Amino acid sequence: MSALLRTYIQNTNIWWCSYFNTDTIVLSIYTTLTMAKLKAIRTRRFKGKHPLFTQRGVETSTNGTWWESNFYYLWFEYMKRNPYYDKVMKNEGKGNQKLYRNFGDIRNKDFKTWWNEKVDNDRQRRGEFLFAEPSLEFADFINYEDAISLKDEIEEERIKVIAIPTYLSKEDVMKRIKIIMRDNYEYDKGSRARLKIKLSARNRETEMIESLKAYDLWKKGLTLTEIGAELRGWKIIRKKGTVWRKGDTVYDIEGVGTNKLGEGIADKVQYAKALGFRMTTKGRRNVDNIHKGVFPLPINKSVSQKN
Repeated sequence: MSALLRTYIQNTNIWWCSYFNTDTIVLSIYTTLTMAKLKAIRTRRFKGKHPLFTQRGVETSTNGTWWESNFYYLWFEYMKRNPYYDKVMKNEGKGNQKLYRNFGDIRNKDFKTWWNEKVDNDRQRRGEFLFAEPSLEFADFINYEDAISLKDEIEEERIKVIAIPTYLSKEDVMKRIKIIMRDNYEYDKGSRARLKIKLSARNRETEMIESLKAYDLWKKGLTLTEIGAELRGWKIIRKKGTVWRKGDTVYDIEGVGTNKLGEGIADKVQYAKALGFRMTTKGRRNVDNIHKGVFPLPINKSVSQKN
């Protein structure tokens, strides 16, 4: 029996009795420990924060956010509204099979169901398949054949290899690894996921949520001024009678308006119109271009096809 198993048995107060099948118990413990190690090492990582589906406020995570405020949820919702992908779905993938394989038919599907769908021959959930960083299949020391299979990743410095002589004690090995990591290891902040979130100060989650809401209001036929007032929760009144010029609508907005800095707004109508224009423009650009695999987009930027 290995020292690891003996330690586990001692720490968990397992008593060995003559009527136990010790081989079965040892195998069960070994399997449990192995699966725990595999799970810990193979946990998928996201450059952005992954969605949390538990009751809001109950579970928090430094790596996750509530799903309705999550970039991956927003990607899903913007894609749902994309005219190009709507045609692809109606044609069951004809015209862009790769995009259809990635996202599937999302017309009548909620985000949680879609995110957790099994893909890649049932090996991954769809959300991990699209947005998580690639994971190594090795959870322990590797042999020469395993190392050869990683030749390209090693040459391109996507994987670092440390040689450990077996004559060193565990304490000496840990000391050397600590020194190597401290002096020679550089964390690669780039992403190698199939689809990458383009994080920036101008495209925060709150900004993209507002842009999506503005797009939906625009589709309903609201004017830019009405959209801006709706986004700020202001009561807006259409005034009948004289207009400034043909085609204009005169508005009045009730209530005290403040900007994001808490400062008073002198002309709430102009502020609402400008806000409506900015959020609607950003929403339309992202909806119309998200099938190209770049998200989120600022208001003005050329987009090249990624999918």
